[in-house]
Amino acid sequence: MEVPRRILRKMGYKADSQGIIDRYINVNGAWESHLQHTREFILKTLAGKQPINLAVLGSGWLLDLPIEELAGMAGHIWLYDLVHPPQVLHRLKKYSNVTPVHADITGGAIINAYQAVQKYKKYKVKLPPEMICKASMQFPFEPDCIISLNIYSQIGQLITDYLLEKIPYETGETDRIVFLL
Repeated sequence: MEVPRRILRKMGYKADSQGIIDRYINVNGAWESHLQHTREFILKTLAGKQPINLAVLGSGWLLDLPIEELAGMAGHIWLYDLVHPPQVLHRLKKYSNVTPVHADITGGAIINAYQAVQKYKKYKVKLPPEMICKASMQFPFEPDCIISLNIYSQIGQLITDYLLEKIPYETGETDRIVFLL
């Protein structure tokens, strides 16, 4: 399921995504060791395997994903993210076996958080975090392999920041969201 762009905009996702690439550029190579280790770990984990359908959750800017190498070893790669930056979409055009998919990688938690805020504004009722995170990611097919790139820490923080800004939750209540995703 795709999240409506107006919800992503209201929740600050586009600004957060742009902030990631801006920080990457501004730190002038300081992330490179971490990113290289991540890429090497992914390639080492998949060494000798040739997945037919490889799903990547939270592909973002592709900074920590060895896309060229993976495109050479996988039958097809499905890149799932809430939004794919235009620069990434342009970069992916050279890979015939890579498909970007706009999808709610939280399994509904983003839309549930948005609806929780709407409900609070209207009725002053706070939904418990367990209700916000009750959904799960559904794939249109069964992937052979799934790679998850930072989605729990980054998306969880985005959701909790939005909720704390709009609803008077206690910090302990929203901390559970990250663990429930």
